[in-house]
Amino acid sequence: MPRVAALAIDAAEWWLVERLAREGRLPHLSRIREEAVRCRLRTEVPYRSELVWRRFLTGRDPTSDNLWAPGAVFCPETYASYSIGAPDGEPFYALGPRRKVISFDLIHSTIEDGVEGVQVTGWGAHSPQYPRSSRPGGLLRDIDARFGVNPAFGNDFDIGWFAPRYIDNLTEASLVGTRRRVRIAEWLQGQVPDWDLLLLCMSEVHSTGHHLWHGVDERHPLHGTATSDQAGRRMREVLQAIDEAVGTLVEALPPDTALVVFALHGMQPADDLVSTVLVPELLHRQHFGRALLRDPDHEAWRRRGCPPIVPGPEESWHAYMRSRFTDGGVDRARSLARRVLSPRAYERLRTLAGKEPWQPLGSLSTPVPPEVEPTPEARDAFRKSFHYQVASWYERYWHHMPAFALPSFGDGHIRVNLRGREASGVVHPDDYRRACDDVTRFLSSCRDVRTGHPVVRDVIRLRADDPFDPSGPDADLLVLWDGAPDALAHPTLGAVGPYPHARTSAHSPNGFALVRAPGIAPGDLGERSASDLTPTLLHLLGEVPGPGTRGRPLVGVLDAATFPA
Repeated sequence: MPRVAALAIDAAEWWLVERLAREGRLPHLSRIREEAVRCRLRTEVPYRSELVWRRFLTGRDPTSDNLWAPGAVFCPETYASYSIGAPDGEPFYALGPRRKVISFDLIHSTIEDGVEGVQVTGWGAHSPQYPRSSRPGGLLRDIDARFGVNPAFGNDFDIGWFAPRYIDNLTEASLVGTRRRVRIAEWLQGQVPDWDLLLLCMSEVHSTGHHLWHGVDERHPLHGTATSDQAGRRMREVLQAIDEAVGTLVEALPPDTALVVFALHGMQPADDLVSTVLVPELLHRQHFGRALLRDPDHEAWRRRGCPPIVPGPEESWHAYMRSRFTDGGVDRARSLARRVLSPRAYERLRTLAGKEPWQPLGSLSTPVPPEVEPTPEARDAFRKSFHYQVASWYERYWHHMPAFALPSFGDGHIRVNLRGREASGVVHPDDYRRACDDVTRFLSSCRDVRTGHPVVRDVIRLRADDPFDPSGPDADLLVLWDGAPDALAHPTLGAVGPYPHARTSAHSPNGFALVRAPGIAPGDLGERSASDLTPTLLHLLGEVPGPGTRGRPLVGVLDAATFPA
């Protein structure tokens, strides 16, 4: 019976992997590449916010379940927007007793029935959206005790691309996590020696890529800033450590194992500042005729050549943005304090005022929680507001506006304030299409201040058929951006920004797959859909994809006789 090992190098951009392979930095991946059927994977829209993982885990299109932003919910009665964590869903590897599975640290995975073997969620994954838990229960607690936790877990959400200390600390934590992950994967194979399917996600490239991408991508608007050389060097270290981990894991696999190394998506210069800061402010200015975010001096900025805004190395990005948000007396006082105090003094003042305890940027002080049972109460802990997103700061104004920007990650999510659907809807249902047209024209007229190019690449109408469908997506319009602007120019409202980037990368639709198995000749398949990966793994196992599974195998169905007994 065939064995299949599927190793994900999450968010590894293929052109960067190939560049480092040509330079001789990734010898193990280079060897696998030469021995494998290889292809570039392309993720269809929507490809942001790890929805690609939902598609992989279930084999279905997440939009069929009306998932356009993972775990994000908007309440039309209260105008509140919050996250609820990863939704349940039977994974493709729930194959019952006929297949034993090791599922370790897959992004957005949940503990599900029907999986024979072991399941571990949240050991050290980026954004797991599910309690740290395992089946059988106690396994994750045993792993933590034997091998240690991943010190990067929960600490890769700080915004610190401009802080040398954070870059070094996050990188070192990620290197530790990579080494421990290999040892755990080897140990788990010993716990389930007759396993049929090994699924492992190495998310260190994902965790560090959001903060270090400006160091490896010469197109990045932050390339050439003070930390880009350091970021590039450390990003390469992480990829080299991943390569070494892959080599160690593959060397220990049984000889009859079909190997699949893959990434479902990649990285590109971050455009999420448009969705999370610039457009929420622009829509507010359009309706109310006044600004909530205080812009820098545009003329002075242009005279300096439009340099990127870089916070100080000890300054919190959120503190910088809050200091420019003038929503009332408290915000104005905060803005004044921010201007007259040093970053450290300002953060200590926030601590004395009852805000979160001050920690130096880069301290990686977020503790790793213990294993818990994935009870409804434990899952409720993932029901959180989006207060960390600037878009949510405009929430109190949404009920007055004809359209507003929901919190999102990457692509823009625009909601029409529709009468009869929203509690305080202002757009008549007969005017719904016109309102969508108006928002589309308004955003399409905006240009990147630095380049002069339009910022909108495409606008997708998600609810065109029935805007009142209660099971429809939260957003009416999905906006795809072009470039990574930090300031927008509207023909009548003028410029918004510049503001500092929160992350240096968002996700690209670019993935890859390397399939090495007995009886399969090496070759290049060109570009294929990322949806093809799930049926490929099932075919390698000799399983038939279930109803609703999207895609087709990258390689033909293998007869069990082609594998050594």
